[in-house]
Parts: sequence; structure tokens; C-alpha cells
Amino acid sequence: MLDAVKFFFINKYYIEQEGLDIGFSLWSAPHLIWLALMVLLIVHFTRRYCRSDEAGRDRMRKFIAIAMLVMEIIKDTVVAAVGWWNPGYLPFHLCGLAIFAVLADAFWRKQKLTGQMILFAFMPGALSALLFANWTMYPFFVYMCIHSFVYHTLIVAYAVMIFASREVMPSYRGLWKSVAAVVVTAVPVYFLNLLFAEHNPNFMFLMEASPGSPLVPLWNIFGPDFYNLSIVGLVIIVFHVLYLIYKGIGKLMTR
Repeated sequence: MLDAVKFFFINKYYIEQEGLDIGFSLWSAPHLIWLALMVLLIVHFTRRYCRSDEAGRDRMRKFIAIAMLVMEIIKDTVVAAVGWWNPGYLPFHLCGLAIFAVLADAFWRKQKLTGQMILFAFMPGALSALLFANWTMYPFFVYMCIHSFVYHTLIVAYAVMIFASREVMPSYRGLWKSVAAVVVTAVPVYFLNLLFAEHNPNFMFLMEASPGSPLVPLWNIFGPDFYNLSIVGLVIIVFHVLYLIYKGIGKLMTR
């Protein structure tokens, strides 16, 4: 029984250390099934949110914000309980930092930056994580795999909810504020990567590209010396593309 519980909470460092081949492949049947389930969850949340009154919407925003925080605490607690926790589990990846933005947006709506950042930075980051999952070393039915799919889906769902309801509409000023916020945040995160280099946390993928992700071409083209600078350029390009997409969808919604 204990071995089964420990396997359910197995971590990637143990898998890599033991050289275990127990995961799944990108775009394999397990991956596609998970994506289909997550699309259904996003559609359900968005439809319910758009049909709710303000009180109902407030409850849904806070529910997702608290759910993300609780999921992160549970993840760290259970991994620590089986003796596999290390600094790499700290929430300093882009999607981990989304916890704080979603909490601020759900509980402190007077400020406007977090809504813009959720649409420009955290939503595409979470969507990319779902499509190019870097947790494929896990079997698709263990805790860390379940946590990763559901957690990232909640970020996307939150973004789609506030955009589909027209509560937050991306602005060009918000685009550049989001770029600045990401760059400023990346500086201390880079030094955290150096501080915990022994554990190779690779927060925000600043030290190297995640295998199979869209960052791999940047790593191959620019190498380690200019990789991070190329990420800034990619962020600016992606945010502009997103801005145009949001504007186009917004016009269709108005019609």
C-alpha cells in the first residue's frame, strides 16, 4: 500500500535518477484525452461564468484563485511528505507566478495590471504548457500529471472567463506593462536559478529551453549567451500577435 501511494506521488527527480521510462509522449492518446477533458472544463467554466450575475462571477473567480493556491500547497506538502521535495518545486515558473496574479485579480479588482498580465502572459504560458507538456516523464494517471493538467487549465479558464465576459479587454498599454512586468520578474528569478543551481530548477526556463517547447529553436539559434535576450524578443512578438487576435475576437463579439 505504501509503495502504491509513493508511486502515485512520484517525482521527476527520482524518475531521472533511476532512469525510469514510465511516462507518456506528446500528442499520444493519453495527452490528447487530457487535452479534450481540459477543453470541456474550460467551456463549462466559461459558459457558467458568462451566464452568472456579478455575485456568481465573484465566487467563481475566487474559487479558481483559491483552488490554484490550495493545489500548489497540497503538491508541496505531499511531495515533502514522501521525502522528495526540493527548491525546484517553488512557484517561480511563469505559471507558478500566475497564482499571485489570479489571487490579486480575484480579490483586488480595482487594479488593472493583473487582468492584462493574465491575458498576455499567463494564459499563453499555460496554454503552451498544456500543448507542450514538460511533465511527460510521469505516467498520465499519477498525482503530478493530474495536478499539472488541471492547474494549467484553471489559468486558461480564468483568462477565457474574464475575456469572454468582456470584463477585461487587452489594451496596448497593458501589453507593454505586461512585457515590463515579465522582464522585471525574470531578473530575481534568474538569480534564484543560480542560487538553487544544484537542483537545476530552471525557473521560467531561463537557463535552458524545455524539451519539445517553442523555446527550443531559440536555444538552438542563439545559444546560451543570447538565449534570454531572444526570449524577450519572442515575448514582445507573441504579445503583439495576441493583441491583434484579442482585438479581432473583440470585434466579432461586438457584432
